[in-house]
Amino acid sequence: MTTSEVAKSLSLPELLAALEAQDCPASERLLKRYRREGLLNCLGQTHPVGARGSSSRYPPSAVDQVVLVKKLGFVDRRYDQRRILVAWNDGWVEPAALRASLEQVLDRFSRKVRDAIEGIDEPWTAAELLMRQEREDASPASTKLLRQRLGGSWQRLQSVMLGFAVLSLGGEIDWKDHDPASTEESLEHLIDRATAASRIRTEPLINGRALIPDADDARQVITGLVTAGMFDVRDLASSFRYADDGVVAQGFRDAHTLSDFSLFAEAVEADRGPDAGGLGGTRLFAADALDAFSIALLVRATLIFRKSVPDAAFSETASALDAARGPLSAFLELRRALPAHANAIGLDYQHRLAQLPSEQARRVELDVKALLDSRPDIMAMLQSSDA
Repeated sequence: MTTSEVAKSLSLPELLAALEAQDCPASERLLKRYRREGLLNCLGQTHPVGARGSSSRYPPSAVDQVVLVKKLGFVDRRYDQRRILVAWNDGWVEPAALRASLEQVLDRFSRKVRDAIEGIDEPWTAAELLMRQEREDASPASTKLLRQRLGGSWQRLQSVMLGFAVLSLGGEIDWKDHDPASTEESLEHLIDRATAASRIRTEPLINGRALIPDADDARQVITGLVTAGMFDVRDLASSFRYADDGVVAQGFRDAHTLSDFSLFAEAVEADRGPDAGGLGGTRLFAADALDAFSIALLVRATLIFRKSVPDAAFSETASALDAARGPLSAFLELRRALPAHANAIGLDYQHRLAQLPSEQARRVELDVKALLDSRPDIMAMLQSSDA
């Protein structure tokens, strides 16, 4: 460490005192544990002149780091999970330890799959066995959206989930006629409904345009994801096993970009109703709603996407979402603050205003202006995209 770096760094007593001042007391033993677990960065050690032993030095950011690590310990005490949560919340995690935790968290799930189907080579038989176990452990929240898209039918949901299970185990499904004796819709149609693939292409959202008019159909998308290894449940950790530190770090940034879609989805749903345009699924990826396993899955997905999606697509999407964050947040706050005008305050505000009787439109404009005058925070959100 240079003299300048030492001057800016914190000694252990200084770090402990700073944490005490932040109402986050910690012991020397706890900080050593965080260091061993790859959750606290030590810049190095100095050897004071005339004193025995050495002194560890920490960056100034170590104060916020320890506060974050302790806080997330109340969310999940397990260190594998906590490393993932710390990285997701922009904290520091030793790269090798983070990669190992991502592998461990995902492989725990894959080991359960491998153990459950051990000795069963036929994908349909294995899938049916997994589905029986899934029914025992299923949470209503995990399947609620898909079931709603399928008209509330448990039978249709089971057909879709079984199809996905077969594909994830390397089997093939009959997209057009999954059961000749059944009067149910084809599996292709059911999966299209469950994934909302056709709605993403065709359902008007803003100014009469669908979200992705040229998107592939569900069969093309699912087939491509299977080929890319997205559904390989027997070895979910493989994506991280040989990924270098830079790739994993980029994966977290890309995962945050995907997570940021949840704000856009929230705005669209507030304006157009639940699951408008098939966006309900993106709400499941809201940054503050994810546990460590979900984060690991999302980061894994971005590593796989990166193999076929151009870099520009991620960077342009991230820039667009960043620019829209303020206006979208302001839009949601305006609707919450002026519920009487919610029907007029839409994502196509000017168009809706023009459709109203002049006196009503004037009242909406005056109320919006009065609110913005009294709430500089909302005005700042609206103006943030111009910064």
